[in-house]
Amino acid sequence: MGFKSIIAFFFLFYVISYHLVIGQTIEEKSDCTKLYNFVNGDYENYFNSCCSENGIKCDDEGYIISIENDVTKDKTLDFTSFPYFSRIESL
Repeated sequence: MGFKSIIAFFFLFYVISYHLVIGQTIEEKSDCTKLYNFVNGDYENYFNSCCSENGIKCDDEGYIISIENDVTKDKTLDFTSFPYFSRIESL
């Protein structure tokens, strides 16, 4: 293989790798989406903010920091699948 063929091979490898792996983004679900999915069933995304709901307090960046019993009182939930909230301070 000539030098130009090697360069072409690596360029093609880079382009394919970028589009298959690097070009894909992994979207992390928001805290409100995780809570909504836990309480109401799994949905792909919940685009509303839950931070103004009764019983839920969020920090300035929209992360849930407190959940009171009002949120789940009318539901029978399996808490073994309770989502991880990175900034939760109280339940």
